Amino acid sequence: MEDKPFQIFVKFFLCSFVVILNPFMPSIIDRLSKSIFQKATVTYKEQIAPKVYHARIQGDDLKGHHFIPGEHIRLFVGIDRDTALDSKLRTYSVWDHNSSRGTIDMAMCIHSTGIGATWATQVRTGEDIYYMGPKGKLTIDYTAESSLMIADPSALSHMYAIRRHIAPGKMNFGIIYAHDPADHYADIDGSRPFHFLQLGDDPTEALIKEADALKSSLSDKPVIYLGGDARVCKSLGQYFRNNWPNATLRTKGFWMPGKTGMD
Repeated sequence: MEDKPFQIFVKFFLCSFVVILNPFMPSIIDRLSKSIFQKATVTYKEQIAPKVYHARIQGDDLKGHHFIPGEHIRLFVGIDRDTALDSKLRTYSVWDHNSSRGTIDMAMCIHSTGIGATWATQVRTGEDIYYMGPKGKLTIDYTAESSLMIADPSALSHMYAIRRHIAPGKMNFGIIYAHDPADHYADIDGSRPFHFLQLGDDPTEALIKEADALKSSLSDKPVIYLGGDARVCKSLGQYFRNNWPNATLRTKGFWMPGKTGMD
């Protein structure tokens, strides 16, 4: 699925200008997107938690892709809809990928009332979608002897994907925190391997306490994956850099109050 240089240039051009182009030009962007980006079809959708949908897409361009756990795809969720240009692009973690069938599973959160949540609620099986990727930076470190994952439900499927591909025998722990236990849905195989903490608006102190209690069970140089609320990721990252100097951090803010379209 390597892109040709011209395709890469055009994709960069469209993604850059989708934010700044004149708001009266959505149809132009829609037509260009359909001609340049890959197409897939929504083949499955189910609500798995009060604010989460499980969806699967299938497309020929997804066949043969060498998937790295932790990758994401970007969907043009506003195509053919009366949607502002800066709201057409949304990022979703790849929960599962089947290279032979050309499918990607996603967990789509609907905690907000933005275009992404609206699309996730309204999209139906049989609809075509246009996407970029998969790609990403918050991906698995296969060399790690032990791992610790800390996330809120917005990054839960992301951490599930990484955990399922950690080699047997390597120590790993996961901590998921949320206001509502109902947001803690099961992995795609039905398992719930992560420890859940019901926490309020400032969970950092409780998460640090939980992580420190696990420190002795990890190797000397663990990899720590942080995902979810960007503010919590930042606070935890600072703590681990200061107090776990031998740990390797891999972090990504999935959302922040008042900010839309985060990568």
